[in-house]
Amino acid sequence: MTPLLELERLSIKLPTPNGPRTVVHEVDLAVEAGQIYGIAGESGSGKTMTMLSLLGLLPRGGSTSGHARFAGADVLDVPAKARRAIRGRELSMVFQDPMTSLHPMLTVGKQLTEHARKHLGISKKEAEARAAAMLEEVRIPDGEAALRAYPHEFSGGMRQRIAIAIALMCEPQVLIADEPTTALDVTVQAGILGLLDRLRRERGMAVVLITHDLGVMSSIAERVSVMYAGRVIESGDARDVLQRPGHPYTRGLLGSLPHPGVGARAELASIPGVPASPIDPPSGCAFHPRCTLAVESCRGAVPALIAAGDHAVACPITTNAQEEAA
Repeated sequence: MTPLLELERLSIKLPTPNGPRTVVHEVDLAVEAGQIYGIAGESGSGKTMTMLSLLGLLPRGGSTSGHARFAGADVLDVPAKARRAIRGRELSMVFQDPMTSLHPMLTVGKQLTEHARKHLGISKKEAEARAAAMLEEVRIPDGEAALRAYPHEFSGGMRQRIAIAIALMCEPQVLIADEPTTALDVTVQAGILGLLDRLRRERGMAVVLITHDLGVMSSIAERVSVMYAGRVIESGDARDVLQRPGHPYTRGLLGSLPHPGVGARAELASIPGVPASPIDPPSGCAFHPRCTLAVESCRGAVPALIAAGDHAVACPITTNAQEEAA
């Protein structure tokens, strides 16, 4: 099956006081229609920056290389006007914090209808009817009344649903959901994840789910890529990656999750050290200063992403172990 969205060796440079620095390195991934693809990693790993590049929303002075093909066309190699026609129409994004991504001085109706009228060429009345129906589809009661309300009149979970409704107004083929459950309680989290799953099944829409929470990832994603310091360090089928992680970083993320049955007073495991700077990462494997399994070869060349079947890992220790086992 031809992927709906395919990134090939996508790299991103951003300006710094010491000149341009590469913060995302040669990312490859492929997302099929109707699929939920998870991208995991700590803050600063490059997850959001990778997706923002597809929409032309990099910080001023940012640049890209490589390819990002949507429906066969490279969205990185199109004029700004053509990209604006795609952004919000075919590729849409739910931003991380609904408390700040919704404009506090504009009604919910204004924020729902403005881009739909522009992209779809429909009247104000048609846009409002479509918006009210969309609010009810994402489980906002009394959609017509909600259109006249302001964001501060809704809870955090309701605001997140409104942000999803805005992203869905033009029926995009790909929805990018950036940390859609951050700062929400577990009951609301489950509702948001269930909503995304239902919408992608009903609409055949692909969802790219960005999160640092592998617990959230395991409940909904079909495929997953784990990023660290701007590189994909592990990828494959979500169940395989999360049940049999090959990279020490992935194992560290999973080990830091609370587990049922563990005593309430037990300390949570944590990954030692601090995340590597994407602007000035360590030599070799960027994770080696924090890795308890690191050997001298980890400090040399950057390890390649080596596939064993459908599961790829960028770790010389794991690769050597696999070769010895074979």
